[in-house]
Amino acid sequence: MSEPNKNGGVIGAALLAGVLAGMLALHFLQQRRIDREIPPGYRYTEKNDDAPVKTAPYVLLAENTYSDVSLARVSIVDERVLAICGGRDIFIEEKPVAPGRHIFLTFTPNDVAGYRDNGEMKLLAISQTELYAGNEEKFRKIWATEKGQAFFKSLATDGHLVFIADAGEKLIHILTVEGKYVRAIGAKNAEKNIPGLILPSPYMDLALAKDGLLRVTNCGRHRVESYTVEGDLEHWWGKPSARAEDFCGCCNPIAIALLPDGGYVTAEKGKPRIKLYDSDGNFSGVLVQEKDFSPGDKPDVAVDADGKIYVLFPTQNRIAVYGKITDAKSE
Repeated sequence: MSEPNKNGGVIGAALLAGVLAGMLALHFLQQRRIDREIPPGYRYTEKNDDAPVKTAPYVLLAENTYSDVSLARVSIVDERVLAICGGRDIFIEEKPVAPGRHIFLTFTPNDVAGYRDNGEMKLLAISQTELYAGNEEKFRKIWATEKGQAFFKSLATDGHLVFIADAGEKLIHILTVEGKYVRAIGAKNAEKNIPGLILPSPYMDLALAKDGLLRVTNCGRHRVESYTVEGDLEHWWGKPSARAEDFCGCCNPIAIALLPDGGYVTAEKGKPRIKLYDSDGNFSGVLVQEKDFSPGDKPDVAVDADGKIYVLFPTQNRIAVYGKITDAKSE
């Protein structure tokens, strides 16, 4: 019988040690890479999937599924629902849900807002880099950014000023309704104690509240921020975790709408759901759960003057209208 190959055993042990050392080094390199990519304080480990879900006291009032349009956004303008199509048109419906009509455009709209001028409805719309003004017949371009990274995602107006959420440049453009540039706000500013927007994916929404402050989603920080028109950060709320009352994933919420009492309606992606919060950011409940959406859905929300909530289910090409249980009983 031949003797064991001692040298072979030594070589094998050395190779195994080398493989283990390489795997350990790769682990630490990956961890260091992750630590650089995710800002401190924005990781979470809580898992609470089996916990009871607090639901909001709302019921479904109406819904409609569309076969001739591909819906991307839903907005309320002058008591009407504007469902923005994926193509170059806007589909307008009288509320709550009724047969609508198309406005055909020469650009792809990302959002629409409106205001009254001497009784006449004026509309504003944004493409990826341009601002348009018009009515239900025709639009004209009144301003375009020269910034190469621009990606306009949301729009709001008070009838005098226009506010544009730019997810590419990570700031808010402010202009007059005539298209004159006023200022940009939201950028990182240490002197004003503004940390800046973190947007890992191009989702950014804003809404103008009755108190005159802009509510802006800072989805990479998992929170909603409030800014003055001059650009001061007044307050914020929200935090990351897997709990229902917080925001999970890389970047949520992706959309917001404001209730008449100052409360919030939020929409999330990844784990798509619609939630309600009071005016201070305290969790009120879940309106639409993940199981009601299709995988990969990136929903949108809007609220009308009566407090009814419009939810867009993109994959299903459906808009559902929800109201408080008391409202449903009175109708």
